[in-house]
Amino acid sequence: MRSARDAELMREVLRLALQKGERVGHNPRVGALLVRENEKNENGSRKLGKRERISEIGKGVHRRFGGPHAEVDVLRRAGSRARGATLVVNLEPCSHWGKTPPCVDAVLAAGVRRVVVAMKDPNPWVAGRGIRQLREAGVEVVTGVEQARARAINRAFLGRLQVRVKDPIHTIVKTVMTVDGKINRAGARSQTVLSPAADLRRRDAERAGMDAILVGGNTVLVDDPRLVIRSPRLQRERVRRGQSPDPVKIAVITDAGKISRTSRFLTTGKCEKMIFTTSQTSVAARRRLGPLAHVFIVGRNRVDLKKAYGIMHAFGIRRVMAEGGGTLNAELFRLGLVNEFWLKIAPRLFGGKNAPTILNGADIHSFLHLQRIERVTKNFIMVKYKVSRS
Repeated sequence: MRSARDAELMREVLRLALQKGERVGHNPRVGALLVRENEKNENGSRKLGKRERISEIGKGVHRRFGGPHAEVDVLRRAGSRARGATLVVNLEPCSHWGKTPPCVDAVLAAGVRRVVVAMKDPNPWVAGRGIRQLREAGVEVVTGVEQARARAINRAFLGRLQVRVKDPIHTIVKTVMTVDGKINRAGARSQTVLSPAADLRRRDAERAGMDAILVGGNTVLVDDPRLVIRSPRLQRERVRRGQSPDPVKIAVITDAGKISRTSRFLTTGKCEKMIFTTSQTSVAARRRLGPLAHVFIVGRNRVDLKKAYGIMHAFGIRRVMAEGGGTLNAELFRLGLVNEFWLKIAPRLFGGKNAPTILNGADIHSFLHLQRIERVTKNFIMVKYKVSRS
């Protein structure tokens, strides 16, 4: 419920954001105020006056690009005094991994009882999700307080979000196969390791240059991959570039209800997770996965990858590495979504009529143009191709 003092406190927050948030670069200017609402004076003998009912605990501000957000700044200063308090902030607390962890987590961990927000964050990674998560956790949230003024101080930030960037998504399909073209043994219940240990550092470097890692449902269910960057140095470099420590993880699966909440796809990585699925995924499953990933229905019986790519583009994703199996690879090639094909060839033979291969399913008409051949180890090579339709 909105109180009479909310607008007055929000105006103070906006002044703070304008005065102190000058070095945020492309980020929004955000201030935060933590207050406690008192009902009685110290000996409880009388009701407090209007000004006495609010006591300030602390102020916070997003001071520089890549630095702590305003909510985290004030909560760190307040410590245990934040429990049961009211947080006033001019922009919805973020619910996603960017250069810093989600602010919603910090607000909930601090025990804040009430949050007053001027405006929802129009960033598609947030877009009301932070407010929803706070309310679902039992926090009272008031929105729309001094919204016009809040939008005015961040007009440049809002304008940048509305610009339609025309750059298409650049997709690299990367796969590891044996010399006879197999990616696993026939009937194997888990992925047979083909890459040598020396390839782990190279894989980190490859992922570090991507906005997202894309896999299919079987990869998530059978292999249970982490899909993260193991090198802290490369993670720090990504943060300095304004990215999350790990690339966004994306899964394409017909029935997302099969994904366990404890899967490593969902529980590991300092990044956001996206799941593109079909109407075969029940409403209950969507609700179960909702707090852990952004779930999108893009088809009835089959995932429409072109629709999925449209959503990925709207979320600012421009470089994707597909690390899935033969079915996902084939569909990406069939739809003409592949720009580069990186083929790692292991010095092994699997044979087997039913062993999975690098491309399963539909007929494909793509031309490969050799870029270069790289030696990973003495007997392990990677061949890189550019891809065209003609």
